[in-house]
Amino acid sequence: MPAHKARKYKWRIKHAHATVTTLPVCNGESLSGHQPADKPGSIPKYNIADRRIISIIQTGIKLGYQKQNRKLAATSVNLIHFYKAIPEPMADTPTQGSIWRQNLVLFKGKHYVISATSGKGKTTLLNMVCGIRKDYRGDVFFDETNLRTLNDGAFAELRSKDISCLFQDLRLFPDLTAMENICLSPITAINEADILAMARKMGVQEHLQKPCRKLSLGQQQRIALIRSLSRPFQWLLLDEPFSHLDEFNAKLAMDLILETAERQQAGIIATALGHSGLFNDFQWLEL
Repeated sequence: MPAHKARKYKWRIKHAHATVTTLPVCNGESLSGHQPADKPGSIPKYNIADRRIISIIQTGIKLGYQKQNRKLAATSVNLIHFYKAIPEPMADTPTQGSIWRQNLVLFKGKHYVISATSGKGKTTLLNMVCGIRKDYRGDVFFDETNLRTLNDGAFAELRSKDISCLFQDLRLFPDLTAMENICLSPITAINEADILAMARKMGVQEHLQKPCRKLSLGQQQRIALIRSLSRPFQWLLLDEPFSHLDEFNAKLAMDLILETAERQQAGIIATALGHSGLFNDFQWLEL
C-alpha cells in the first residue's frame, strides 16, 4: 500500500488495535461448511459496517505497524510487575488489596485469579496489561520493559503473539459466523482441525456456521473462548470467563483453558466476582 494511503488509515488502525489482535484466523484455509470467498484473504459479502471493520483489520495487518516499538519482538514475557499502580479514576479511593498501590510480580506459567466485586477495577487491570488503558499512576512492567515506553504498534504486536484476551463483552461480529469470528486474524497457533476439536469439546460444533447474533450468550462466550485459545500466547487474560455458562459447561471450559495454557507454557490472569471451586488451583489475589 502506498505511504499516503497508509497514513490515511492510521487513525482507523489505532482504534482497531484491540479488535485486530483478538480475532484469529485459520491461515487462509477454507471454512468447513461455508461458501468461501473467491480467494483467501478477500472480504466476505456481509453488511457494510462489518466489511469496513474487516477491511480496517486487514489493512492494519498488511501495514505491519512499521513504526512500532520492537523492544519485545524477540523476547519472552516471563513476568508482569505491578509497581504502585492505580487507575486514575481510583486515585483518591482507599485500597486494601494485594494489587493496587502494591509491589506485585506475576510469573509466566503460573495461574492467578483476581477476585473483587463490580467496580473495583478487574477489567481495567486487564486492559492496562494489554495496552487498552493507559490512564493509571505507578508503573506496569513486562520483565524490565515499562509499558509506558511502548507505543500502540508495540502493544498490537504483543496482543498478536504474546497476549490473548477473552473480553467480558466478547467482541464478536454479529453478522459473521462463529467460525469466521474465530478465524479472522492471520496469526494462529493451531489449524482448523484443532478448532473443530475445541468446538466439539465445548459443545458448539453444530453452531460454527451460524451468525453469532443467532447464538445464545453462553454459546457466544464459548466461541469467544475458542478464539482466544487458538492464538499463540505467553499470557492468557480471562475477564469473568464463565459469566454466561452453567456449571457443566464452565468445567469443560476450564479444562480446555488449562490444557491449552499448559501446552503453551503460558501464564493465566483471570477475574471473578467471588470465590469459585473452578479456580481452586489458582493463586487468589484481591483488588
